[in-house]
Order: sequence, then C-alpha cells, then structure tokens
Amino acid sequence: MSAKSKVEKSVEVLTQKFVELENRISKLESKRFDFDTDLSAFYEDEGLKLKKGRKPRIRLEEYLERREYIINIVEWHWPELALVIKKARKSEDLRDKIVFPGINPHTSKFAMYPNDCLKELWAFVNSNRFRGNPRNMANAMAGLPEVSWKRSFDIGSMNPSPMLLHNRVIRDYMKRHHPERLKDLLKAKTQPEIKKALNKIRSKNRTILFLKKYPGQIMDMLEQGKSKIEQPNLPEAGDAK
Repeated sequence: MSAKSKVEKSVEVLTQKFVELENRISKLESKRFDFDTDLSAFYEDEGLKLKKGRKPRIRLEEYLERREYIINIVEWHWPELALVIKKARKSEDLRDKIVFPGINPHTSKFAMYPNDCLKELWAFVNSNRFRGNPRNMANAMAGLPEVSWKRSFDIGSMNPSPMLLHNRVIRDYMKRHHPERLKDLLKAKTQPEIKKALNKIRSKNRTILFLKKYPGQIMDMLEQGKSKIEQPNLPEAGDAK
C-alpha cells in the first residue's frame, strides 16, 4: 500500500469518527437533563452501561438520629457506665450491666438490646478509638447491626454531633482533656477563681465556650459528674437528674 493511500485511509477514518461525534453532540443538545433525570434510557441508547452505586446499608439520616439518641442516654449514665466498663475484664462482665431503663422504643439495637451488642462493644472499648469518650461510643454503636462498629465509627467521625456535652460528662471531659484546670476548679471557692480557671483553657469546644460564658453552672455540673454508685450497676433513669 502506497504512502498516499495510507494517508487517504486515515483521513477517511478520522472523517467518519468526526461525523459520529457531531451526531452524538447534536443528540445531546436536543435533550434536557435535570438533576433528577433518569439517565438509564440515554445510556442504553448510546450502548453504554450505567454503573449504579451500592445502596448504603443505613441511611445517613437514620444513622444520625440513632447516634444523637445514643449520645443522650449514654452521657446521661456516663459516670456509672464508665465505671462498669473500667471494671470489666471480659465482654461477659458487661452483660446485664449496661441497661438504659425507661427509654422509648427505638431503632437503635444498642439502645434497646445492649446485651446483643457485647461483642462489638467489647472490641470497641479495647481499641484505640474509644479513648474513654462517650461520643466515640455513640459513633461506634449507632450503625449496628447494619454496618460494623468500625464503619459506624467512621461515619460518625465524619459527621460530628452539634450537641453540647451533657452535664454529667463535663467532669470526665475535663479530667481527660484539661486535668490541671479541673484541679483549679475543684479548689475554686469564688466566681473570680472559677472564671480564672476557665479562661486558662485554650479550646474551641462549644461546651467550653458555653461554660466560659456561664461560669456559674460549672460547679453543679462537676458535682453531677460524680458516680452515684460504687459497684458496677447503673441507676434508674430518674436517679440521674
């Protein structure tokens, strides 16, 4: 085949592809696609396969609603619940110890049937994701049973709760994050001393900012953060007021 015929052949191929491309562009311009348009028919006309994304095992809205619910009940009982977890040496030590009496029926498996989640809970509290943080626990348990506790934790971490910390976890939060300031607060006798201790905290945490604005509430919160029990049994919901 001569060099000229090779060039002519290439031109013919390119011309054909150009015509096909023009036709496809014209076809696209004749259609209108909205955000909610079903593109499956168009893809089939073009001889293409529409790759469908995997349906999530749990909708984000439901996950977040569960997580906020768990945060409320876990933080309400946190001084006692933290003691239960600390004393446990195996998952069975938690059986019948983690209960949330008086709660309303809910879609959260952990909230309704915590004994059925002991395997996942034990794996979580013995991981580096727990760190003694009740919010982390809520993140890990909210997705059960649809997803693993690790996947649940990741979802929650990417969508942090906007809620202020419950009064009964303030003492534990201060102990974990600002132990020196907690010591200052426990020694404080006057409002100026309380304000001075709070103002030393360098944090953008919404609860800390709230406390700086309303320092008169911190001492009552610290008192509420004391465990009401010495043995690892949780109180009734009404006892945690």
